Amino acid sequence: MANLCSTIYKCVGDEKELKELYQIIKKNYDSREPYLCSILESMGVDLKELDKKGLRYRGDITYFDYDDGILTIDQDTAWCEQEGFRICIEEKYPNVKVFYCEEEPGFGIYRTNDTEGEYFFEKFVIDNSDDHEYFDRVDSVVEYLSKHYGIVVDDNTEEGIQASIDKYVKSRNDDFYMYVHEFKHE
Repeated sequence: MANLCSTIYKCVGDEKELKELYQIIKKNYDSREPYLCSILESMGVDLKELDKKGLRYRGDITYFDYDDGILTIDQDTAWCEQEGFRICIEEKYPNVKVFYCEEEPGFGIYRTNDTEGEYFFEKFVIDNSDDHEYFDRVDSVVEYLSKHYGIVVDDNTEEGIQASIDKYVKSRNDDFYMYVHEFKHE
């Protein structure tokens, strides 16, 4: 079974194009066809051409909303963000830009193309046995670890923070796990 990847798109740009895309998604969703491939076909995309180019487009839309000029699309896919879906949206609607954030905890994939943090402000995530916590600054991560777990971090890089976490987890001698991930930029 493939690892689950959760991806959120924030589509911004021309209101007319965004509303048209919203209606296509709504129509497919209402007819119980929330699949990325069904939406692409409704947009007039030839899926065989995407296959030839090696572009991914498989998964389900789990939520969508159009509010304040932003079309939000949440999707669950296998392994990674389905770039074929995103590319097709931007090709069909040239005045729309699609920002995304993907999380695939199984292989520790955390990526975004929102380099300015305008739509996805999270820069780090702590994933542990109990929960996920998101942070916009490295010093917030270090402060959280110190306050909640007594972990002292000497090196504020992702690797340094993880090394400090690993020492803590090993000292617990139980099934608890904890990882820190920094969102990488495309």
